[in-house]
Amino acid sequence: MVRSRVAFYALAALGIGIVAVARSPIGVITASSNAIGFETPSIVDPIHTNGEPDIAVDPQGRVFNSGPTGTGTQRSTWFGSVDGGHTFRVMAQKTVPSPIMGIPAPGPGGGDTDIAIDRSGKQYFADLWALACQRVA
Repeated sequence: MVRSRVAFYALAALGIGIVAVARSPIGVITASSNAIGFETPSIVDPIHTNGEPDIAVDPQGRVFNSGPTGTGTQRSTWFGSVDGGHTFRVMAQKTVPSPIMGIPAPGPGGGDTDIAIDRSGKQYFADLWALACQRVA
């Protein structure tokens, strides 16, 4: 008796599953008219190469790029673009966080740069600053 009930419920569940699959629309999903597009790439800085580059776009469409130029140079770069990434300019970096460090602005960088943008559009740039401290602008 128990076996027949289990078999009945199993067949009923299988039947419901088959009906549900049969009623679901089957077809190829097509791309929307708002497909992703790409432009010709632009070079941020043809002289200073960056390893581990970081890029961010703020709510106004401004593009920001940063990256360390290497621990051998102990520098990091920070660039901004107001024309959608077609041209870039160097962003000003603040003075060092502590006078004890003794290195005038713009101090060296050297690794693990990061850019963040809050909801209001304010940009934040963080850098290891030659492995001596965490510099934030």
